[in-house]
Amino acid sequence: MKHTNLIASIIGVLAFAHPAPLRATDYSTVIGGGVVTWTNASWTPSGIPGVGDNITDISSDSATQRGFYLNGDHEVKNLTRAGNSGMGTLQIFNYSSATNTTQTLTITDTLTVQRNLGFRSQNNTQGRLVIDAKDIIIDSTNVGTTLTISESTNYPRVTLDVSGSTTFKNGNSRFVMERYATSETIVNLGNVFFENTLSGGSPGLEINAGTLKATSLSSSTNGSVGVIRTASGYTNVAKLLIDGGSGTNTTAFKAIISDYGDGRLTVEKTGNTIQILNSTNGSSYRGGTIISGGVLAAHSTNVGSSSLGYGAVTVKTNGTLAGSGAIILKDGNYTTVEAGGAIAPSAHGEGGFSSLRMNNYMNYTNVSHQLLDMEGGSSFTFKLDGSGNNDKILFGFYAAGDVVFGGDIAVNITGTLSTNVVYQLFHFSSGGIESPSPINSGITNGLIGGTGFGGYIPTFHYDEAGYGGTGVISMTVIPEPTTTLLLMASLLGTLAAWQQNLRKKRQ
Repeated sequence: MKHTNLIASIIGVLAFAHPAPLRATDYSTVIGGGVVTWTNASWTPSGIPGVGDNITDISSDSATQRGFYLNGDHEVKNLTRAGNSGMGTLQIFNYSSATNTTQTLTITDTLTVQRNLGFRSQNNTQGRLVIDAKDIIIDSTNVGTTLTISESTNYPRVTLDVSGSTTFKNGNSRFVMERYATSETIVNLGNVFFENTLSGGSPGLEINAGTLKATSLSSSTNGSVGVIRTASGYTNVAKLLIDGGSGTNTTAFKAIISDYGDGRLTVEKTGNTIQILNSTNGSSYRGGTIISGGVLAAHSTNVGSSSLGYGAVTVKTNGTLAGSGAIILKDGNYTTVEAGGAIAPSAHGEGGFSSLRMNNYMNYTNVSHQLLDMEGGSSFTFKLDGSGNNDKILFGFYAAGDVVFGGDIAVNITGTLSTNVVYQLFHFSSGGIESPSPINSGITNGLIGGTGFGGYIPTFHYDEAGYGGTGVISMTVIPEPTTTLLLMASLLGTLAAWQQNLRKKRQ
């Protein structure tokens, strides 16, 4: 009994010394006819929101320039812009006008947007507003819900950093980057997921300047026109940066990336991950595509549409271009693979064998028809099997003489080789109404055997009538001489041993 009382006393002392965590308080507010300062707002229950608090806005007004001035740094658990009526935008501003003063709003869990919400810098200030959230859910409870990041001038004064993911709950929700300085990364949305993509022509992501960085892009259904796009009336360049970091996951984005034909939007892939752009109707952005790391796969069931827009495609060191879709470039643009870069159609890991199409857009006369420039030190990787099935790269629309191998280009293979098979790796077809460019009889020069051949030596040969009457580059393999000699020596050794055993039996 004494021991029991002692234990109870100890527990009581510990409980007094280490009180249980305080319950997070739910705050709500109704915004009236003007902007209020966060530190002096009227909250229910009373008190200033702090660490671990949940803030729910239940405003029903329709004005757009109303909301909070952040005076100082604040940290809350959840912030919800709630409601199902009214089209007004609740604005959250940085308050200080002091140079380089930063107002930080940290949302440790989830920012939920069910009605229009905007983060913006105050006019003519040098302060920066930083919003740091774990996850964002843009849930279009109210039709047309938009989360907007904007600023008054061309200074990057608003930074949004999401460490987790951004989910678009249905087709009416949008994220808009309104006005930003060129080239600085100011928005990081983490893993961007479209639970249901948009219907109609409205964009889900609108990037009007600056850089929007996403760890990955994914969607549950095929998207419609303009799911990611720039808007008219802006002049600064815009970039969509897909940076998977050191991860190795694979994600597929089934919607379209477009701009207004002004070439302002560039797509860049970095990191180690595999990103599949899988749009049925293709993408039309013209700013170009850069693959600086990992794998970017052009994958589409509609081979008449370009999976990577119409601008030039550049594959840099450690980058890989893959896919079973089509790259159809305009205005003399073509694909360049720099030293250390690779084209590996099946690197997106969807199974089976892949045929990657590389075309020029039809009827562009008096424009260079070049399709592909492989610089020395770049490589191809083809998957194949012993029955003659293999990945292919298909060139069309005046492609015949427009593939340049600018040095030693390694051909790597995965799978099982057979000496009795001709593997057709590159197919050339004229297409269109113009005659194909003259065939370069030395087009196989530069192709060398890389990894995966084991004890075989590859030979590459060009056949002008091998495919569609225009051309094909095929590969065959033979055993290496050392392998053949070793095999013959082994056979001779076996034969000698057999003869010796036979003589012993006769004695």
